[in-house]
Amino acid sequence: GDHGLRLVALAERGLCYAGKTLQQLLRARLTAERIEMPLALVKDWPEMETRGLWGSDSFNWLPWLAERKLNYQENISRLWVDQKTRRGHASVKSGTEQLLTLGPRLGIEHAPVVLHLEQLEGTGLFEAYPNLKGTNGGKPGVICYSQPEFVGVLADWISELGSQPTVRQVDVWFTENLNDKGGCQCRQCARENWVLAEARTVIAAWKEARQRQPGLGL
Repeated sequence: GDHGLRLVALAERGLCYAGKTLQQLLRARLTAERIEMPLALVKDWPEMETRGLWGSDSFNWLPWLAERKLNYQENISRLWVDQKTRRGHASVKSGTEQLLTLGPRLGIEHAPVVLHLEQLEGTGLFEAYPNLKGTNGGKPGVICYSQPEFVGVLADWISELGSQPTVRQVDVWFTENLNDKGGCQCRQCARENWVLAEARTVIAAWKEARQRQPGLGL
C-alpha cells in the first residue's frame, strides 16, 4: 500500500548497497532510545562499476571495505605443477578463503591472480618443463614462449582458479621488472616482440581454459 520504505535494485549487489545507504541514514540520528526514519527518495548508482584493491592484507578487511561500497578484490593465488602428471594446479592461498565465502555475501567479487609470469620459480614449472626456461641476460625466471607447453600449464591454472565458487574472472599479471633486458632471447623468440608473444600465450591459455569453464573472464 505504498506505506513504509522500499529498497529496489536491478541486481543483488545493488540491493545490498541500498541497505547500506539506509543504514547510514538511520545511523546519523540514532540514539539508544530513538530511531528516526528518513522520508527520502534516493536514486543512486556508482560512478565506477568496479571499485577495489589488490594484494596486501586487504582480504582481512572485507566488512570494512564493503561498508565503503568497494566491490572488487585481487589476491595472488597459490600455483604449483605436479611433477608426475606435469599438470598445473591452483587455489586461493591459505588464510584468504574468506574471499570466496564472506566476500560474495558482502557484494565483493574476488578475481584470483596468476602471479607475474617471470616470477614462477618455486611452483615446480621449470622442474617439470626445463625447456621453458628462457635465455635472458636479465631475470632468471623469464619463460621461452617459443615452447608450446606453457599454454597448457597456464590454462590449467586459469581453469582451476575459475572453477572456484563465485569466481567470474581470473587476472594474469604480465612480466615486469626486466631491467630493459627484454624477454627470452633464443633464436626463435628473438624474431618478434616478446610482449606480443606473451600476450598471445595468455590469450591462448585463456581460450583453452574457457573450454573447461565456459564464460570465464580474463
